[in-house]
Amino acid sequence: MSLSMSKLLKTSYNEAADPEVNIASLQRAIAKVKNIANSMNSQSEYFEDNGTLKGIKSTISTPKPKSSSLTPQQIQRMNELLKKQGG
Repeated sequence: MSLSMSKLLKTSYNEAADPEVNIASLQRAIAKVKNIANSMNSQSEYFEDNGTLKGIKSTISTPKPKSSSLTPQQIQRMNELLKKQGG
């Protein structure tokens, strides 16, 4: 799995969006990349120890945003922008 930095930025950053929306989106993307990297490291260690990936359980999860990461006003603004964009 390969994801270039430019593709990550393209999918996570919207020039038309408010900065707080972009910050939240980029924070989620960064958390996802870190989660994937940690999972790949775990898989590598498992393979080194066992000589196979058979039996490994996936460690990739989708991080949930912290409830305090956005204010109610920011959430409302983000929802308004998403509606405008058809999302």
